[in-house]
Formats: sequence, C-alpha cells, structure tokens
Amino acid sequence: MSRPKTIQELIHWLEVGAGARVIMFAAVLAVTATLSLRVAWVQFHGPASEMTLLQADTGRQLARGEGFTTLVNYPQTVAFFQKRGVPFDPNRPYPELHQAPFYSIVIAAALRVLPVHTRESLFAAAPVPPDGFAADYFLLGINLLLFWLAAGLTFALARRLFDARTGWLAALALLVSVAAWQQTVSLDGTPLLMVLVLAAFWILARIEGVGEGRMAPGWSAALGAVCGLLFLTEYSAGALVLVVLGHMAWHSEGRARWMALALVTAGFAVVTAPWIARNILLTGNPVALAAQNVALKFGDSTAEPASQRTFLTATAPEVD
Repeated sequence: MSRPKTIQELIHWLEVGAGARVIMFAAVLAVTATLSLRVAWVQFHGPASEMTLLQADTGRQLARGEGFTTLVNYPQTVAFFQKRGVPFDPNRPYPELHQAPFYSIVIAAALRVLPVHTRESLFAAAPVPPDGFAADYFLLGINLLLFWLAAGLTFALARRLFDARTGWLAALALLVSVAAWQQTVSLDGTPLLMVLVLAAFWILARIEGVGEGRMAPGWSAALGAVCGLLFLTEYSAGALVLVVLGHMAWHSEGRARWMALALVTAGFAVVTAPWIARNILLTGNPVALAAQNVALKFGDSTAEPASQRTFLTATAPEVD
C-alpha cells in the first residue's frame, strides 16, 4: 500500500497495514527499554573490578588526546620502564600495558561525543551518598546500549538461521538472562564481546548463504576484521579467528579456499597489526605485560594478577 492520502486510508494503515507492525515494534522497543532501565538501575552497584576502572581511565586519557596512557602508575610498570632506561616520573602518565585496548576505545569514542565541559564534569566531584559517581552511570549507559545491540544481533542471527519467531525467542532469552545482566551491570565490557561474537557468526552465516563455490571477498575480510576486534577486546577471544580459518578451510575448495583464508587473515592483520607493533616496540611482547597472565591465577595468593602488578620488579612470573 502506498502512503495513506486520506484519514480513512491512514486508519486502515494503522489498524491492519504496515502501520500496525510499526506501532507494535515501537511498543516492544519502548517496553524493553523501560524494563531494561529499571533492572539496570536496581542491579547496578558500580564497577566490579579494578581492571574496569583502569580501562575507563585509559578511555578518558584517549578522549583527552593523551593516547593509550594511564594515570595509574603500577610499580611493575615503573620497574619495567626503569629497566629500559626510563626514569620514574610521577607526573607523566605511563603507556597502558596490561589490557587490550578496544573497550577503552569505545569508552573514549562515547566520551568524545560529549562537550568538553560535560565530559570533565563526569569526573569533577566525588558522589554524595546515596548518589553514585556520574562517570559510573555513563559506563552503565554504554554497556546497556551494547547489550541492546547484542539482543538485536541475536534476533538477526536467529532469523537468518531459522525464522523470525526463533529470532524473537532468542532475543527475549538473552534479555531475561540473569548471567547476561550480571555481566552488563558489572561494566566489564562483556556486552562488547557479545556484540562482536554475534557479528562474527552473523557474517559467517552470511558468507554461507552466498552459495556453493561462490566467493564473498568483502564479507571474508570483514569477518577477519571482527575477529581482530575480538582480539583487541580480550586477547584470548582472538582465538576465534582459528575457528573461522578452520571452518573456511573445511567448507571451501580449491582457489576459493585459499582466497578465503587469505582475506580473513588479512582482515585480522590489518586491525591488530598497529597495536601488536606498538606493544612489541614498548615491551618486546605482542600483548605487552598481559602475557604474564598465563602464569597467574585469580584467587591464588601466590599468583594473584592484582598482586603481581604491585611488585616493583620487571621479572615476569614463570609458568608453573
């Protein structure tokens, strides 16, 4: 039906035409947003870990134009740079060496959208109980938007693989998942990982839908790039690229196989190479001081990651 030109056509459009679907969709979005905001407000108790605060600090430094630096001077970082001939200067922010950068980049991008005065006001004063810290609620907003985006991608992926009804069911299951909400309100960036993983599998499904023996060079490169962003969000999550490469090798043949593998690898390399080069230049390791986490174990008093960063030593722990 074309655009309604009379009141009667408008009423028909709203009751049984496309307008009814638009109204229903808008109502579902409104109810979902309202309930999500309520749940987030009740369940939110501030950042759940020191690393979240460190990533947020790096994001603020990026938004200020200070690069990938941090105002948190860990003794381990000080010792590491002293060993390389860089004297300690408490007034100079050190490069961030312990975390992958993409969550901080997302925080920085969101902060840059705000006017400078508004951005700085988020960090201007400590909260007066029972009020919370304004910057924490800003991070909650970012994670909530990412969680909604993850729900939308869940719907899109399930609809592509099955049908629209399955898509709605899958999205609803995510929106009422206690575990997903716990990760969202902890502000640790898990919703960002969810978005990237869902995007990777949606692209993979899109490639498979191209047809047997046909190439999808753009989508293959995009898939590699998304895997690269996963690596830059959480280094261990970058292992998904190995799964993707194995899938491409198994389901492709001949020239198409090698082209797909090359494009995925190229997409991954383009996204990750600048950060890896930066880490190697600063520390000699592709993931900087995050490499020591292989030898550390959360909750173990002899190998606690938070404790290792407080030691004034440049010697990394050994894998036991």
